[in-house]
Amino acid sequence: MSTKKNLIAINAITSINLLIGLVNNSVIAYLFGLTAKLDTYYVALIIPMLFMSLFVDFVGKNFLPVYSQEIKDNQFDKASVFASTIINSITVFSVVIILVLLVCSPALFKLISPGLNADTIDSTDSMFQILSVAMVFMGGATFLEYILQYHSQYIKVVVANLITSLTILVALLVFNERYAEFSLAIGYMGGQILRFVVLAFRIPHRHSLSFDFGSESFKRVLRNTATLVGSGLITRFKPVILRYFASMLAPGSISAYSMAQKLSSPIHQTSTIGVKMMSFSKSSKLYSDGKHQELGQFYTRVVSSVMFFIIPLTVWLGLCADEIITILFERGEFNREMHDYVYFALLGLLPSIVFLSICPLMSNGFYVIDKIKVPAILGPIDTVLYITVIWLLVGQYELLGLALANSLVFLIRFVVFAIFLGRYIDSFCTLLIFAKLLSYTFISISVFGLAYLLLSQISLELIRVGLILIAGFLMYLAIYYIKRDRSLQYILSIASR
Repeated sequence: MSTKKNLIAINAITSINLLIGLVNNSVIAYLFGLTAKLDTYYVALIIPMLFMSLFVDFVGKNFLPVYSQEIKDNQFDKASVFASTIINSITVFSVVIILVLLVCSPALFKLISPGLNADTIDSTDSMFQILSVAMVFMGGATFLEYILQYHSQYIKVVVANLITSLTILVALLVFNERYAEFSLAIGYMGGQILRFVVLAFRIPHRHSLSFDFGSESFKRVLRNTATLVGSGLITRFKPVILRYFASMLAPGSISAYSMAQKLSSPIHQTSTIGVKMMSFSKSSKLYSDGKHQELGQFYTRVVSSVMFFIIPLTVWLGLCADEIITILFERGEFNREMHDYVYFALLGLLPSIVFLSICPLMSNGFYVIDKIKVPAILGPIDTVLYITVIWLLVGQYELLGLALANSLVFLIRFVVFAIFLGRYIDSFCTLLIFAKLLSYTFISISVFGLAYLLLSQISLELIRVGLILIAGFLMYLAIYYIKRDRSLQYILSIASR
């Protein structure tokens, strides 16, 4: 399938997935509102997420470049043994970690969420017992995704994630009356199991129950992962830090922050998930082929193109945040006070949407060129900054302060990544990236602000929000088409292939 067709299909399926995610959150808001009981799900979920980001994600980012090199050298059997060793090791490690966590989880939840009472802690522990089953499958599924990405089977990856979201929605509708908030955990567990099954079906990889710990490929991944986990123990605890402070705010604050994140995720995920998958595999191939000049130019084009779409959509979300929250959530158990909680959390998260979209793309570049010390060293530094900013802001600004701290950290990460990627890859244009960031932001605020003023008299919120998006984006595209912006030309060239 061509690049154009792949991107269209990936973004179409991802858009459906994110639409289901928004429906999920609308159903959650209608059924539960923002309560301490709902907080238990999001607190319990932090353990599987932390496990994935702290261990599996680090191994995964080091896995694909090594796997790519094995395939390039025509070592297909060796690559299969290497992949099998990684998947088997992660699965065994997952089981061991789960058993340990099940024993100490009540004390752990008391530590990370001191604001929750004893009954809420007990419910959180019960939630985690269900979610722990999902952890067994989540690690292996991640590496199946990387293998599929290398072999350009991107559609299968996004379909598997779509099934996960759909399973959660079905569980909410079917099990809510009997199990209430626990239906979320049941849906998440079932979704992860189905995701693994879909990814494993007819995968282009001969799996075996082997453990080749002596191979140089495995040792390289292990060395790089050990380096990153050392700093990641601090870096990846940001969600824990967030929930620690949020648990001491009003009941439902954790859920409000999570819903604000879900509102922002459709923008950066729809625009970047396909690009992220395809760019990681393509850049790994470019580097293994020795095409370093082309690699830098590729990253410059990709980062610029993502900013071109992300920034105007983020500005639109900020201008229409009040109306969007009302349209999606304000019904059933979700009242106006809850609306304000989500609104202020979303405002603080707005800048992070842009940088959260770009930073993973640039971070992958350091893994591809085997310069992992940059993300490894930066991690602890921005975590210390994150804690400091939260401590300064949360007392006065509460959820808004928590969200602003997150945005500031991603801004710093973006600047550092751009500077060092330009140092290591000569053809990556750091100054051009900064200039485009400022240009796209200024023009977006101008055109969407104008659209908002012109259409503010329309009474129906859904129609007003939709028309502002269309009018603002058309003006934005027209300006950069006239300016012959290279990012837009690159996007149009892909679309015409």
